[in-house]
Amino acid sequence: YYAPGNDLLDFPGIPENPDNATVNAAVELLEGIICDFPFDSEASKANALAGIITPVLRDSINGHVPLQLVDKTKPGTGASLYADSISLIATGLPAYMTTQPTGREKENEWRKRITAILIDDRPVVVVDNLEGIFESPTLCALLTSTYWSDRLLGRNESAYLQHRICWMATGNNIRLGGDLPRRCYKIRLDARMARPWQRDTQKFKHPNLLEFVKNSRGRLLAAIYTLARTWILAGRPMPKRVPTMGSFEEWSRTIGGILEFAGVNGFLSNLNKMYDDAET
Repeated sequence: YYAPGNDLLDFPGIPENPDNATVNAAVELLEGIICDFPFDSEASKANALAGIITPVLRDSINGHVPLQLVDKTKPGTGASLYADSISLIATGLPAYMTTQPTGREKENEWRKRITAILIDDRPVVVVDNLEGIFESPTLCALLTSTYWSDRLLGRNESAYLQHRICWMATGNNIRLGGDLPRRCYKIRLDARMARPWQRDTQKFKHPNLLEFVKNSRGRLLAAIYTLARTWILAGRPMPKRVPTMGSFEEWSRTIGGILEFAGVNGFLSNLNKMYDDAET
């Protein structure tokens, strides 16, 4: 049954056979959400659109979903705002924020934190304000796992949990280590100023972005479903300009196919640079 909340009362119909004008309008609406973020490249912008549609279409992706890195040159550039916008569109709620465990027991802390997050059934999780080198064998294992098993804290029994979370991480000039680089895709924000938080938001298309997203959630979801429907009706064509991403083939084919068919270029084209920049 269909039981929309109060924030979805404006949900418009999705055309049976969307035409080019409808597809272009859907892309324009979604690009309007991110137009005020200072992306460093076409690839970052395309990856940001992928970050918006991935949580909404997560159940149509049978395989794993990589972690989205939101990297920035300076604090106050808008990474947390972007993360909350994504979560609001997909779930109607701000993103669940956590921090990167540190110290000698960090992997044990990662394990306990992941188990708690999975039990709480969080759809979008953000590891906020990374510091130092971001690496974790435990997180790496999770990102390429469909199920997760762990002993419950304080109890002599284990939990067996399905993993369907869309993970994000934010930080300034993020440095990756271990096997994490090949489990990530990246957007980079560069406002080209010393204090990005002092930008005049009244000059933005959406001075209060979260309020706009809340009020437009139905239209934004319809735009995402319209792009997906158009691609499916066309026979789910394989993207021709999307690089291979091992362990995440189903995700890159689905999201890359939708974006490419809608005329969005640059998706995942900055992967090699991210790999080259990673700590070895």
